[in-house]
Amino acid sequence: YFCHKRKKKADRNHPKAPKGEWEGAALRNSRVSCNSIFPLVSSLKNSEVPLVVFENSLANYQSSIANVVGARPKSMVWTVLHDARLLLLRIAYGEPLNADCGGGSLLSNTSLILQLLLMAEMFIKNSELEAQSAGTVDHVRYLSAAFLSAMEIIEAEDYRVSSKSLMKNSTDASLMACMCCIIFNNMNVDSASETSGEKSFAKDLWKKYRNQFAHGIIRLAGRRKAQGIVNSGCISGRSGRNRSRANSLGEEDLDEGSGDISTSILGKRGQPTLESESGYLRPMLTLFVILDQLSTAFTPDQMDDEKLSSSAESIAAKIGLCRATESIYDVCGIAKLNMSHEQILQKFEEGYNLV
Repeated sequence: YFCHKRKKKADRNHPKAPKGEWEGAALRNSRVSCNSIFPLVSSLKNSEVPLVVFENSLANYQSSIANVVGARPKSMVWTVLHDARLLLLRIAYGEPLNADCGGGSLLSNTSLILQLLLMAEMFIKNSELEAQSAGTVDHVRYLSAAFLSAMEIIEAEDYRVSSKSLMKNSTDASLMACMCCIIFNNMNVDSASETSGEKSFAKDLWKKYRNQFAHGIIRLAGRRKAQGIVNSGCISGRSGRNRSRANSLGEEDLDEGSGDISTSILGKRGQPTLESESGYLRPMLTLFVILDQLSTAFTPDQMDDEKLSSSAESIAAKIGLCRATESIYDVCGIAKLNMSHEQILQKFEEGYNLV
């Protein structure tokens, strides 16, 4: 930070070739592009970093975000969480992480995920002290509980589908619900508004309801197929962004003779398998593996630099295992799903039919 600050001043005041802040930074960092400095929350544990320096850096970061999006976000909590969500998707799809700026290894990006979650946790703690932010805090805090309540209703034996909205909304929220669960399940902070029953429910939430979170992520894979989404959705300069559903499906999804899309991918014609749906299932199963590892690796109260480094390495190792496998069945084994292959395909179909 201090090095960048000195160089920024020197670039601006250069007598012959003055440069902008990020132009000079790119020249000094092997042409790697940058437009902001993300302050590391774990640095607060280092006595050599004054609190005022971190607060100033955080203010500059928030200003950079506002300049990029063209408006100041009402809640930085959601901005940071969505950044983490998109990065998780890019990693799960195996997309090149250096495509946008020219740098960034898998390990450094898994470290960034942990830093983003730490940043979100810090914003949540700060927002709890502000009355005007109470609604945002409650939304984030109870999103995973709301998701699990919806899952219990949907998967009840006597549930009768009158509308797809409950399953559709819970499926769309599944990834964010997983992230919020991981943050709050590992936060050693008790809200004054929580009852003893709520605290008991929140304890070990991921372990208790791991299968339900997996169901949501697998349904999300089917829903993304129905929407024609074949990547993370944030690849620069990608083509075919608004592909129709029909163009994204194989011939097995068309009713014979009519050319209409079948309402079920599990129909008699062209029985699907995990292999045939691997292009859609594999990224989401990899995503679940990452989330599962995050649930144990993310411990904010113990996240010093050494712990963060070892946690990032454990996550990167799991991702490497998923990428090294040739068969989707091996990915299922790494994910340790308590589901048969038929059940996985059934949840996939349920997501696919949410159109």
